[in-house]
Amino acid sequence: MRYRWEKIAFLAGAVLMIVVLAVSCTSAFQNEESKDSESKEWNQKWCPLCGMDLDVYRSTCHRLHYTDGRVIGYCSIHCAAKDYRKGKGEIAKIDVADFASGEFFSVEQARYLVGSDLPGVMTVVSKKAFSSLEEAKKFQAEHGGEILSFEKTLSMVYAGMDRDNRMLTEKMGKMQLMGRKVAEEYRCFACHGIDGKGFGKATAFTSPRFAQRMSSKPVLKDAIMDKKHAKNSFQGRITPPELQALMIYVWGLREPVAQ
Repeated sequence: MRYRWEKIAFLAGAVLMIVVLAVSCTSAFQNEESKDSESKEWNQKWCPLCGMDLDVYRSTCHRLHYTDGRVIGYCSIHCAAKDYRKGKGEIAKIDVADFASGEFFSVEQARYLVGSDLPGVMTVVSKKAFSSLEEAKKFQAEHGGEILSFEKTLSMVYAGMDRDNRMLTEKMGKMQLMGRKVAEEYRCFACHGIDGKGFGKATAFTSPRFAQRMSSKPVLKDAIMDKKHAKNSFQGRITPPELQALMIYVWGLREPVAQ
């Protein structure tokens, strides 16, 4: 009888172990499947407003999930806030990258470290999101600032928007000067004419045709990086800061499209 009960206990334990392993494997598979699904639905490269590289600015990236299924990422809460205000009724949810890990999570759970000595992105006042209050406090102890909710941080963004836009305008002026040097270094004027005014092999930066084709900063950046764009491709040669400066310079020459 004792042997029989020992056998039953052994079999029960084995079954339980199999169930635990099956559940663990299923959970792991579902997590990987969820990550794969997310990566397939969102593979955006540039911020739609400023054109900055979302891989470079992953730690401050915000994503707006629209009710029609679109998912649009932004380099910062500054850029995201602009489109959020315009299309608030069409946005189903917002998620943000954890500053420490780069992993996305719901903005409703975010704790923002505001006003620290960490560099701000598109803003005078630094704003970094954390999924963990403890992690936010660790950075606060080292870098200062105050910890706020998303709602309070967003209110600060809107309150400081004019100040930030003035700072960005001044910064863009300096970037345009750098961008012209980049254009000279990479011999852009050999094809597009001096200061992009034409009389070369390629379309003038100042022409209506160019403006129609280069409809946004991301489109312009993609065109610059397209291997078919130039005899000597920029791939593997131009640095992210150089690319941003060149895009800003060319965008500044681009003739606005008539509405």
